[in-house]
Amino acid sequence: MTMPRLADYRFRDYCADAAAHLLRGREANFPAHVKAGRLTAEAAEEGLALSRAVAAQWRWIIDPAAPACPEWDDRTGYFGRYNHLMVAELATIAAKARAQADRDPTSDERRIMADLCDALAWHQRPYRGRSGEAAIVVMVSAERTVKARMVGHRRLAA
Repeated sequence: MTMPRLADYRFRDYCADAAAHLLRGREANFPAHVKAGRLTAEAAEEGLALSRAVAAQWRWIIDPAAPACPEWDDRTGYFGRYNHLMVAELATIAAKARAQADRDPTSDERRIMADLCDALAWHQRPYRGRSGEAAIVVMVSAERTVKARMVGHRRLAA
């Protein structure tokens, strides 16, 4: 997969904003979708849980005070959901956002959101050689570990 236009390091804050925007949208719209029968309550809850996990991950990514290594939970992985579930969810979200942008080519807002969703999905891909962790999590954790070692910190995890 080629690196999307807004996946560059300089756009991490925008990716975090997009993750928060997706969560807010689901929190606002999923109850109506359930009520209308377009979404089951279980699917809505899982979709919200995945969006919360993605938003939590991106808050960790942009928070310079966050620990070098995110906290692991054997039942859910990092951030409340396993990465392979977030990968699948973000791939679906990115495809839908791109389709919306293609249907309305004059909308800069839809095009930018589609580009950001592509970036979120790209960053979520599993890092090669690891146990399925998101590439962005491995990269940020490594950056923070190196910085901590450079200033003499020994305790890396919260």
